[in-house]
Amino acid sequence: MPAHFEKAPLLPAGAAPRRSRTASPPWARALLASLLLLVGASLWQGGNALAPALRPAGSFSWLAAQLEAAAAPHPANSDCPQQAPHVAMYPTPIPSVDTYAERLSRAVQLDTSVGDNWPSPADDNERWQTRFEPFRNFLADAFPRTHAEDGPVKRELVNSHALLYTWQGSDKSLKPILLTAHQDVVPVDPQTVGSWRFPPFSGHYENGTVWGRGSHDAKAWVIGIMSTLEALLDPEAEFSPARTIIVAFGFDEEASGPHGGGHLAKALEERLGKDSVALLLDEGTPNFGKNDALGMPVAIVAVEEKGQAHIALRIDTPGGHSSGAPVHTSIGMLASILTAMEKAPEERRFPAGESAPLKQLLCLRHSPRMPDNVRRALRDLAWARRSSIDVDHSSMSWLARAALALDRLTPSSGRDRRIKRAEQRVLEVLPRQLANPLFTTRAIDIIHGGTKINALPEGVEASIDHRIATWSNVEAVKEMYRKLLRQAAKDFHLSLEAFGEDLSGKADPSAPFLGKITVAEWAGSLEPAPRTPVVGKDAHAFRLLSSVIRDTYRVDEDGLPVLSGGEGVTVVPATMQGNTDTRYYWSLTRNIFRYGPASFAPDATGLGTGFGVHSVNEHFTADARLVDFYSHLIRLVDADREL
Repeated sequence: MPAHFEKAPLLPAGAAPRRSRTASPPWARALLASLLLLVGASLWQGGNALAPALRPAGSFSWLAAQLEAAAAPHPANSDCPQQAPHVAMYPTPIPSVDTYAERLSRAVQLDTSVGDNWPSPADDNERWQTRFEPFRNFLADAFPRTHAEDGPVKRELVNSHALLYTWQGSDKSLKPILLTAHQDVVPVDPQTVGSWRFPPFSGHYENGTVWGRGSHDAKAWVIGIMSTLEALLDPEAEFSPARTIIVAFGFDEEASGPHGGGHLAKALEERLGKDSVALLLDEGTPNFGKNDALGMPVAIVAVEEKGQAHIALRIDTPGGHSSGAPVHTSIGMLASILTAMEKAPEERRFPAGESAPLKQLLCLRHSPRMPDNVRRALRDLAWARRSSIDVDHSSMSWLARAALALDRLTPSSGRDRRIKRAEQRVLEVLPRQLANPLFTTRAIDIIHGGTKINALPEGVEASIDHRIATWSNVEAVKEMYRKLLRQAAKDFHLSLEAFGEDLSGKADPSAPFLGKITVAEWAGSLEPAPRTPVVGKDAHAFRLLSSVIRDTYRVDEDGLPVLSGGEGVTVVPATMQGNTDTRYYWSLTRNIFRYGPASFAPDATGLGTGFGVHSVNEHFTADARLVDFYSHLIRLVDADREL
C-alpha cells in the first residue's frame, strides 16, 4: 500500500460532484442532443477524435467530466460495484475486547521467530521444537473447547509443527471452507531493540493496542480464528456445521513456507483431491480507516498475488595486489551492471481483463489523498470503459444514457483505442507506489565482495529480489538478465553462464576472457498466482466474502466505525505484492482470498495502521469484531449451496 498521497479535495466514495436533478427545459435538451450528435459523429470518425476545441489533446476529459456530472452519484456503480451487506442474525457469543487482547498478548510473548534456510524438522527438530511446542501448548490452554479430546474438532500435527484442525461437517458432499494463517514471525534485529516503545516480546497492552513482534503479522489472525472456533463451540452458539471447517497454521511462512504450508497443502490435496475446497481465506492485505494512508475507509482484499524470483549474480576475476589494479575490478563491474539494471525503465502495464490493479484504482479514485492529475486520468478511463462494458443505466440521467447510446455506435476498434489511450495516460501519471502492482519490482538486497583494502576482489556477488507483475512471468525476468549480461560480458571481456546455459561471446575473439559472470536462481522461483474471479458468474465467493465484510465493518458519515447502522465499508479487490502460504494451495480452489480483518478505529499509537510490520514497534489494535467477521463468514458459507 502507498505510504502517502498528495492532499486533494474530498469527494464521496464512488461519486462525482452532485448536480441539480431539476428537469432540463426542452430547448436545452435539444441543444444538448445536437451537441451529442456532433460528439457522436466525431467518435464515429476517429474513436477518440474529439475536436481539439472541445477537450485537451490526448484525453477524454471534457466529455467525461460532463457525463460524470450527469450520471447519478451511486457508490455501487459499475467502476467499483459493492455487494449489499449480509446482515447477520446469529447468536455467536463473541469474546470481549480485553479477552481477545489478553490472548493475543500471551501469543506475542512466545518467540516463534524463524530464519531463512533452516533445515527441515526431520534434519534438526530441536530448534523448531524450542520455538513451537510452547506455542501450541499455549493454544491448547487458551482454547479448551477446541482442544477437548471428546470434542468435534480434531487437531493434527503435520511435519511435526504445522497445525491442522478439522471440524467435520454433516454433509460430506459440500466442499470445506479453509482458514489459514501462520504461527511464525520474523526475527527482531538485536540492534533495534532499544528503539521499541515496549520490548518486542512483551505483548504489552495499553490504550487498546497490543505491542510486539507478531502482534499484527500474523498472530492477530491466528488468535482471531482460534477464538472463533472456541465461540462457535459454545452451546449458546447453537451451531453444528453442515460444511466441514478446516484451519491450517504453517510455521515457516516468513521463510517461504516449504516445511509448514507446503506440507499442509500436500496433506490436504492427498486427502481431499484437487479443486476440493469451497473457499480459502488467508492472512493478507488490511483494512484502512479514514485517518490512514488512503484517507477513506476501505477493506483491501487481495485476489491476485505477484510472482517471485530471487536471483544470485556473481562475477569472478583474478586477484592480486591493488597496486596493479585493472581498469575495472570485479566490484566495479558488478556495480556497473547493477546501476544499469536500476536505470532501466520499469515496464508498467495493466493486466488483461477485469484485473485487480485496475479495479483497485477505479475504487480508490475518489480518495481525498489521490493526486488531482491521477483522479482526472482515472475518470477518463472509467468513462472510456463504461461505454464499452455492460452497466446498469437506470440511475443515469437522460444525458448520460444518450451519450453512452451514441458511443455504442462507435466501431469497437475505436472504443478499444480510446480505452488504451486512457490506460496509457493513467500509467504515465501514477505515482510509483500506486503503480507497484503494474510492474515487476527489483530490489538489490544483499552484496558481498572484497576481503582486504590492498587486495583485488576475486569473487563478488549480489542477491536481487523480484516480485513479478501478474501480466508477466519468471521467464521474462530471466530474459531481462540474459539481455543485460550479454552486453556487460562483451564490454568487460567476461564469459557468461546464465541459468545453466553458456552464453559467452567475445567482442574480440582473439582476446582471452578476463573473468566470468554467473547468474542463477538461488531459490525456487514462483509464477504469479491464478486470478480469483471478482466479476461475473464465477465471482460468487468474492461477493459472499464482500457481503460479510460490509456487514461486519460499518462506518458513519464521517468514516468512523459504528457497531450498527451506517454504511458498509468499500471492499476493494487488490494484488498481494508479497507472497503468502497460499502459493501451495492453488490446486485446492480458485477462490483464494488474502485479507486481514482489523479495526477501522483511528490508530491510537500515532504511528498508523500496519506500521512496524517486519520492523520496529509492530502493533495491533485489539478488536474482537474480527471474531464476529470469521464466525459470520463460516456460518454464511455453511448455509450457501452455490460454492
